[in-house]
Amino acid sequence: MTKTCSMVGGAGWPVISLLLFATLPATLVTGAFSPGLPVLADELGGGPKGQALAQLVMGAPSTAMLVGAPLFGWLADRAGARLVLVICAAITTVAGLACLAVSDFEPLLVLRCLIGLGVSGLVPVSGAMIGEYFDGHDRSKLIGLRQGLMSITTKLVVVISGLLVHAYGWSAPFVLYGIGVGVIMLALFVPTPPRSERLTERGADDGYTPLLQPWFIACAIGNILLAVFIYNLLIQVPFLLRAKGYPDPRTFASLYFLPGFISVLFSFAFIALRKRIAPLPLLGGALFVFAVGTAVEGAAGSLLMLGVGVMISAAPVALLEPSLVAYVLDRIPPATRARAMGILFATLHLGPLLNPLVMWPLTRLMGIESAFFVLAGLALTGGAFLLGRSYLPVSRQRPVAGPVGQHQP
Repeated sequence: MTKTCSMVGGAGWPVISLLLFATLPATLVTGAFSPGLPVLADELGGGPKGQALAQLVMGAPSTAMLVGAPLFGWLADRAGARLVLVICAAITTVAGLACLAVSDFEPLLVLRCLIGLGVSGLVPVSGAMIGEYFDGHDRSKLIGLRQGLMSITTKLVVVISGLLVHAYGWSAPFVLYGIGVGVIMLALFVPTPPRSERLTERGADDGYTPLLQPWFIACAIGNILLAVFIYNLLIQVPFLLRAKGYPDPRTFASLYFLPGFISVLFSFAFIALRKRIAPLPLLGGALFVFAVGTAVEGAAGSLLMLGVGVMISAAPVALLEPSLVAYVLDRIPPATRARAMGILFATLHLGPLLNPLVMWPLTRLMGIESAFFVLAGLALTGGAFLLGRSYLPVSRQRPVAGPVGQHQP
């Protein structure tokens, strides 16, 4: 029987390092590219055509992520997570560094798709490995640490990339993809549970059955709604500002700065909150707070009140996805975890597409302020449902799926 590594001893720290650093290339996908986007647009011809081509290159990874996340989840459950991490880190690193040497549209588009493909395996597969190595509060610690590290790194990457673009050009930030070499080295040498034991764990022979259970289908659908909420700040608040008479982009940047760091604090707060609150009520409570902030944004009559709304809505966003991931990892059989995490990763990245599809017709029908109230109502309804669901009798709750080496009766 494989001993589950602890947070502070044994094989714990090499494993922790891998599970944390495997997420860092994902923070480069947008953060390392966006500061140089206007410069690239000029190099691609300038004007509306150059801007359109540059934005196509910008969005290319999202399409690859939708395809790659379920694929690599399936492969990890078949061939082992460590092999998949090595493959995905290699794809991401080579494609990212190759962007330093090209400036034409077609090769950039291909390389950006490859970056998205690699990242689509790194994040969900390493997330599934958390369930293999850690249980209980230690599992929640890792989920919270990953979320916090990604939040901090995303903001640092934008700052560093801006400096590199200013000094060396739009492609200079792609040198940061060299971090993938460290991920490869960690993935090659960290100890992993024997594949035979993972496949004989309770529920390992269920195939796709756990992914077809109503509770997981509900989680996947719910994650799509969470994605609409999570991306609302970045996509819709700039339009709300314009509608309220604040069209200057620097206004949004100023409003986003402080809430961004508040969300980092809440990412780490997930560790303490999860110790006291189960995932469903934590997710429900976060949706309630998000609903309040979104309603304040819609009703705000001044820039100050709008800033207050942004701060209220941004804080719980950092708790939404970790809470759902913790809930799924607690319930899904070990041999299906990578596929489950891949599906959650893919559905989350529908957010940039679905948020405009939800908000645009609402805005056309009733105005953007009222559209924010509708979104707040959806979040409030979801929060009430989850809080009600969390108080079902204990006898109706499914047993928690422990990590490898810890069998349930």
